[in-house]
Amino acid sequence: MDVLIDDQLADPPIDPSQTMSALIDEVRGRLSDTGRMVVSIECDGVELNADELDRAMTRSIGTYGRLAMRTCAPAELVEGALDQALSCLRESRAQCSTIVKHLAESNSAKAMSTLAGVLGTWHQVHEGMRNAIGLLGVDVARLSTSDVDIVVVFGEVRDLLIQIKEVVEARDTVLLGDLLQYELDPVVDRWERAIQCVRDHAAGLIPAGAA
Repeated sequence: MDVLIDDQLADPPIDPSQTMSALIDEVRGRLSDTGRMVVSIECDGVELNADELDRAMTRSIGTYGRLAMRTCAPAELVEGALDQALSCLRESRAQCSTIVKHLAESNSAKAMSTLAGVLGTWHQVHEGMRNAIGLLGVDVARLSTSDVDIVVVFGEVRDLLIQIKEVVEARDTVLLGDLLQYELDPVVDRWERAIQCVRDHAAGLIPAGAA
């Protein structure tokens, strides 16, 4: 069987009798001096999702004809993830406008359904931001600028989410509409700038010409 790492045959060759778990450990060891990490695994041309990879961990890799692994530096992973986070956050603005419209039309059911999706997106973006900072291994204070204090932004986002939760629990649709229409944009503006700040820092760590 062939084992490729970033389109190159593994050198020295990989023992095909070992399990997927052992292979990943071995490749991580080979990458330890490069700072790169495994980000995807293809078996016979099919990329494994998380569940499929979990099931394959104890399986002998010799059952596959071709196994291809992709790696990247943490900064590359962070840059791509935060680009996606920014896109999702910007899309959520339009959804908030839709929620306000539903509330004005007394259509609370549609408003709450849309809000649930928006809150799910915000949670993912928030966790993605925290994970990105962890991957970069830098102090948040070092990433903050005169325009963006990331710690303060985290606090503002948390406070906004608490406010929304309390208003929803109180079934105060008027106040919810006011929050989304008048208080949301300034917080999301600063949130986007904070994400952009971390994203730009990550981009600056990627060597020129890196894939």
